Order: sequence, then structure tokens, then C-alpha cells
Amino acid sequence: MPLAQPHNWIVQTEPDPAKTRPIRCQDPQQPSPQAPINGRHRPVPLKPHFDGPSRHTALYTTFLRHSHVDLGLPSAYALTAALTPIPLLREATLAKLKNTHPRRYPAPGLRTKSDAERSMWMPLSVIAALAIAAVALYAVRNQNPPSVPVSRSAKSSPPPALPPKPIVKPQPLPIREDELRHAVAGPTGNLVIARTAQPQATSLDSLLQRDIQRMLDQIGVAYGSVVLIDPQTGQVLAMAEARQPDDPVGAIGSLTKPTVPAASVIKVVTAAALLDNGVSPDDLACFHGGLHGLDASHLKQRPTDRRCETLTLALARSSNAAIARFALRDLPAGALHKAAEAFGFNRKVPSDVAYQPSRFEDTGSDLDRARAATGFAGSSLSPLHAAWLAAVVASDGKLKRISAWDPALTLSAAADIGPVDAPTIKPSVAATLRQMMVATTEIGTGRHSFARRPHALRGMAIGGKTGSLSASEGEIYRHVSWFVGFAPAHQPKVAIAAMVINGWKWKVKAPTVARDALGLFFERAANKSAQATPLAPAAELDPRSIAL
Repeated sequence: MPLAQPHNWIVQTEPDPAKTRPIRCQDPQQPSPQAPINGRHRPVPLKPHFDGPSRHTALYTTFLRHSHVDLGLPSAYALTAALTPIPLLREATLAKLKNTHPRRYPAPGLRTKSDAERSMWMPLSVIAALAIAAVALYAVRNQNPPSVPVSRSAKSSPPPALPPKPIVKPQPLPIREDELRHAVAGPTGNLVIARTAQPQATSLDSLLQRDIQRMLDQIGVAYGSVVLIDPQTGQVLAMAEARQPDDPVGAIGSLTKPTVPAASVIKVVTAAALLDNGVSPDDLACFHGGLHGLDASHLKQRPTDRRCETLTLALARSSNAAIARFALRDLPAGALHKAAEAFGFNRKVPSDVAYQPSRFEDTGSDLDRARAATGFAGSSLSPLHAAWLAAVVASDGKLKRISAWDPALTLSAAADIGPVDAPTIKPSVAATLRQMMVATTEIGTGRHSFARRPHALRGMAIGGKTGSLSASEGEIYRHVSWFVGFAPAHQPKVAIAAMVINGWKWKVKAPTVARDALGLFFERAANKSAQATPLAPAAELDPRSIAL
């Protein structure tokens, strides 16, 4: 209900009725009212104040105007003082006093009450004034209530202490290839790099590294390298290489740089892309030729294409024409490139070892795509990346990082697995691919090398993929051979990559080097297990049980 313009109300104490006359409230523009007759009581004008209406003030103003309680002057003074923080309520209270006390504030049409009637309502008026004052104070307090109720205990209790931030150990810089050549054995059995005043331990096994290095030195190839990775944690277990210093054939070899073509190792990527696009391992492709090369004539279907192979057999035998037919027939555009990225091509895989990413290109004509799918062109690979590629298959596509530092020195492998949006292969694709790769060492291109196995590998199913490619650079002829794989195939404990570069006179190929390196690894694992197992105490014999 809107209020009238505020006035200067005049409040007077109770003078003697015989010596005083009613004093009327005057408008601020009119002269001030007369003083009491005896001159002892001087009215005190109140300054008008108006802050504008609000929800609370409007409610209580309405209550005061419709109330029939006769407020006495003592209670009016108490109510006016209590409502001082709310100017509009103060004005409304004084207006109520004007209407309820016509003898002090006469108005037309109102009946003047006697002193007896006022004294009868005095106790009730005091109680009503106190109640109204309490409600008014509550309204003042809750003019801006909080949006969320807060309990008294929550207000009094201190804010909860923030949990301490976890102490994150700084990650050391990636290991360089030249630092591995000068690494020494540490007290824990791992290789230690003396990079700072305090040597830093790596995940490489010093004894396994020594044995593989001796094996490569005894072979005497132009260049040879072996990398072993734990597929469950991504930790590098060994990185060894050997080269002939005066032989230019092996000068391009490197553990961490993709200086040689991927050759038929890229067929693992092609097989994964085919499986991901719905091709079954038992699907057939008929072809002709393409045993040691691939040209446009091998891609044309002929009535004489009577040689047919399943996808598993084509991968095991590394049949170029069959893999090319599968790729052109069953892979949509971009599928092979997507699979290559899942295996770490054309991108940087999170790694504790400094390395250069491998490349893969499959654009162009059908022949260019077929040659890229079979490894004749468009791809390069390093031994470190090749071992990680095999570890991805062995870990069901879960592995996303290459670790080389001792886990006790840095964060665990589970705490830092690389970017969450990194592409990967499906677990079902990886499981099928593992079974297919076992055929390479049993009936495929690696059967001769793994026919005569070390004692530690006997009876063990080993999955792998071979690759070879020859190229000439002027008078320099190079034959690059690859083997990537894992063992045992049903529950891999190690992933391996071996790369060998030979000249015109070659001595050994990569599958044989990988076989011997796997034998050294499992011999080392057996020795560790024997040392960790305590000997059982000898049983005491009962003398009475000994037959004389």
C-alpha cells in the first residue's frame, strides 16, 4: 500500500491536561505548532526520511494500518526507537500513532478515547509493540538472506583444511642414445647414467644388456641392434647395438632413428587395419606372383589366379600380392593411415628415450597404396619403435608409453600413460593378431630360424613378423632384415625387435639374432627366479626309519 509523503511529526510527552491543549501535526510548509501552555514541554521535531519501499516494510506498514490495537505513548516511544534502522517503518509507526491517538493527533471522523480506555489497553499495547519490534528486527537481519542455508555449526566451525598437494617427482630428461653407450652397472643391477653428480638408474638390466652386447659383437655384422620391452609396463629392458667401424654399410644404423625402411613389418599394421574393418583371419585372397616384389600386374585379377591364401597364412608367409589384394579390396580410404597412427607412426609416442618418430604414407594410386601396405615404400622404422609396436600387440593395445627410468626414481608407469586421446587398437584385434603372428615362427618365414631353439625357448609359442628389403646406394649394397615379436604368445612377458644390416656378404639375419636374444632373456629370468626362491630346509630323518 503506498504511503503519503513523509511529514515532520511532533511527539509530546504527557503534560498536565489542565495546562495544555491538543497539538496538531502541521505540514512542513505551515508554521510550527504552538508550545505547551506551561512551557515545560518542548516538542522535538523528527526529520523526515524515506529510503523507498521494500518487501518487508510494505508488509509491516499494512499490518500497522489495519491493526486495532490502541498504542500508548510509552509503547510508541519504544516502538519508534526499535524501528529506527528502518526509516519507512518508523514513518508508518508514527502515522499509526496519529490515527490511534486522536487526542494527541486529532483527525476528522475519529472518536477521542478517554484516559481510562487508554490505560486499559496499555499492557496490551506494550506487548504488541515489543512483538512488532522483534518482527521488524528479524526483517532487518534477513533483508539479504543467503542463497544456501548455513547451519549455526557450519558458521562457527572453521573451513575444512585443503588436502596437501601430492609431491610429484620431476621427470628426468629423455635418455639419449650416446648416454646408453657410456652407462655402467649400478648397485641394483640396472644400468646407471652418470648425467649429474648423483647417477640416475634406468630400467635396463645390466647383465642382460651385457650378454646381448657380447652376442652382437661376436656375430660381427655390419650393424645389428636388439631392443627388449616389457609389454605390461612399457619399461625398456635392453637396448644394444654393434657395428663395424670401418664398414660404410652399417653407418646408417641407429637404435632411435628411422633410418631404414620398415619392409614387411608394416604388414602387421595392415593386418590390424583389416581385422578392424571386419575381415576374418580365414578370409581368402587369390593372386599370382609377388613373391619378392610387387608391380601393377600383380594387382589385376586374372582367371589364372589359382593360388589362394587366408589372411593368417598371407601374413605368416609375407605374401606381397595377397596382402595387396586384401588392402585394396577390403580397406576404405584412410583406414590404413589410421591404423598406422595407432601404432605410433607420424606422431610422437610419450617416451623416456629420445627418439625420432617413424613415418608412413599411403597416398597416391592403387599401386602406391599397395606398396605402402606391403612395406615396399612410404614407411620407415627404428628398432625402438619396432619393439614398442610389438609390445602394443602383446598388451592388447593398452600400452601408450615407453619407459626407461627406474620406477623408484620417477613416477610409476600407471601415473603417466601419455595423452588420453592417443589412438590405439582394439583388444579383440590385438588378441586375434597375436594368434596369427604365431604362424610366422611355425609355418611362415621365421620357421627355419626358430626350428633350432635355445633350451629356454623349447615348447614355447612365439609370435612374430619378419621383414627384409635390399637397396643400393651407389656402390654400397645393403640388405636390411627385421624381426618383431613377443614371447610367450598366450601371456607375453617380453616384446622384441631385432634389426640387422648386411652387405654383399651377409652372416646372419634378424630372426636368428632375435631367437638368441630371447633365449638370453628367459635364461636371465630363470636365474632371477631361482635366486629369489629360498631353499627349503632339509627334512630331519628319523633314525628308526633307516633300514640297516
